[in-house]
Amino acid sequence: MNKRVFAGILAALCGGSVGVFACTSWVIHPSRSRSGRMIVHKCRDSNVSPLAARMFDSPGGRRWMRIGTTAGWNCFSMNDRGVVIILNAADTVSTRHAGGGRIGYGGGAFMNLVTRNCTAADQALPLIKYFCDHDLNVAPNSFFVADPKRAFLIDVAPGYFAVKELYGGMAIISNCMHLPGVERVSTMSWPGIRYDRLREANVRRELKRGRVNGKYTIPDTMRVSRLKWQKEQDKHLPFRKDSVSAATFEIDPEFPDVLSTAYIALGPQQHTVYLPTPMALEQFPKEIGDGSWGELAYSLRKAAGDDHDGLKRIVELEQKLFAEYDHVREQARSLLKAKRRGEAVKILNECYRRHFAAAKQLLAELNPAAK
Repeated sequence: MNKRVFAGILAALCGGSVGVFACTSWVIHPSRSRSGRMIVHKCRDSNVSPLAARMFDSPGGRRWMRIGTTAGWNCFSMNDRGVVIILNAADTVSTRHAGGGRIGYGGGAFMNLVTRNCTAADQALPLIKYFCDHDLNVAPNSFFVADPKRAFLIDVAPGYFAVKELYGGMAIISNCMHLPGVERVSTMSWPGIRYDRLREANVRRELKRGRVNGKYTIPDTMRVSRLKWQKEQDKHLPFRKDSVSAATFEIDPEFPDVLSTAYIALGPQQHTVYLPTPMALEQFPKEIGDGSWGELAYSLRKAAGDDHDGLKRIVELEQKLFAEYDHVREQARSLLKAKRRGEAVKILNECYRRHFAAAKQLLAELNPAAK
């Protein structure tokens, strides 16, 4: 069996906690974003495995987006009510499920549960808390759950649940818990905590540097996500040797089922294009669903290395795509206000297909393996 396929299947079956890696995530409150929308971002670090994204319609009527692996592991997720959930693996902990054994309920399962069922971020809290309170075998994780107006940081482990609402500003997490009570269960060493806190502090510094008139922007989120980790303490940054994907969610408060957007880097974020993807998308292209799109990024990284010359062209293309998308999204908003939903969905899907084709062409030009 292909090693990447096996790794993806194993992660899905085990509930998938990736504590040996170093994901970095942040939330920017609408009061601090330039667009006035809630922004949720995650840089995902993990084993190299086939990547995929897919739109789903659940039996309960929710429509949702799953970004993860071909094996079905959910790594980033958003639904048609603008509920977004992401996770980072967190501390090693002393508490265990009463029955012992392996992790039974991992972060991906929580993400599926929330996006299939919740119409607001706060509805996720009792769902997740139930599993912690009932001593089920919960993987230690930190979650961001957000909707257009509210965002929450949640830390979980077997027998432990803590939550903090984010009322403004920005919050950044890496791979250690932040909330009261964690000292009761955490076995994380001081060097590990210091390492994670350094990455959070460095990301905060870089995001603050990139503000426009004091506000945080979507393009600067991508810039920071691509800053390469180096051994100096002030250069512990998000893009690492095991970075495999990233996504930035921008939640629309007016028409979340159509205009909420995921900017998706399916593959190492230095080696692929962040594609603006509206919730109105009918379905992802075949290449995104079968793993071949992510494979383009993996092979480009292998061929060109990090901080490669082609990254400038990727960023230049994104600038053009983002500008067009902003324009089309506002056209779609006008159509939605005029009760012309079908037309709004149509122009957004057409825009996505144009952008996918442009990104595909560029990656083919940059990637010797694609020729």
